[in-house]
Amino acid sequence: KTLKAVFVGLEPRSYLVIRLLGVGGIQDFLYEGTKVVVKYVSTGVVYGFHSTVVGYFFRKNMLLVLLSYPETIETFVLRKEQRIACYIPATIISPEFRVNGFLLDISSSGGRFAFPQTSPKSKPPIELEQLVTLSFQLLGVEGPQDSVCRVRGLSQEGRNVSVGLQFEKVEEPIEENIRNYVEQVSQFL
Repeated sequence: KTLKAVFVGLEPRSYLVIRLLGVGGIQDFLYEGTKVVVKYVSTGVVYGFHSTVVGYFFRKNMLLVLLSYPETIETFVLRKEQRIACYIPATIISPEFRVNGFLLDISSSGGRFAFPQTSPKSKPPIELEQLVTLSFQLLGVEGPQDSVCRVRGLSQEGRNVSVGLQFEKVEEPIEENIRNYVEQVSQFL
C-alpha cells in the first residue's frame, strides 16, 4: 500500500520520524517490524531506501512513525542542470502585473521564485505556461539579468506562492553569468 507522509525529523544514524497523512485503518498493517520502502523527491533528486518501523505514536488523526535509519540511500537526479539554493531578490514582470520576491534556487535552465500574497485566499496573478520576464541581480555581475521564462510550476501554501520557471530565451552573456554563479557557489556547498 502507498501512503503519503511528511518528514518530521531524525536522530542521525538512529531513526527517522515521519507523520503519515490519511491514517484511517492503517493500524491493521503498520506495526513494529513492518518493512517499508521510502521514496521522496527534494530539489530535483529522487531518494529511496528500505527501512523498518521501530515504533509509532497515534493520537486524534495524527500518526507519527519511527523508522530505522537507512543503511544505504539510492538517488536519481531528475534535472539536466545543476541547481543551487539561493536567496536572490528578483521580480517577475508581465504586461498585467509586477511581483517582487526571491529566487530560491537557480540553474542555467531555470529557477524557483517565491513571493508572499496579501491574503492566503487570494489567487496568484501568475498562471501555468504563462510567459513572464524574470529580473534579478547576481553578485559580482554588473546590471540586472533579465530573461523571458515560462511558468512550469505553481503552488501556494497559505500566503506563500512558489513559481517554477524555465528560461525560454536567455541571451548568451546572461546564461554564462548564471553558469559561472552556479559553479562558483557550488564550490562552497
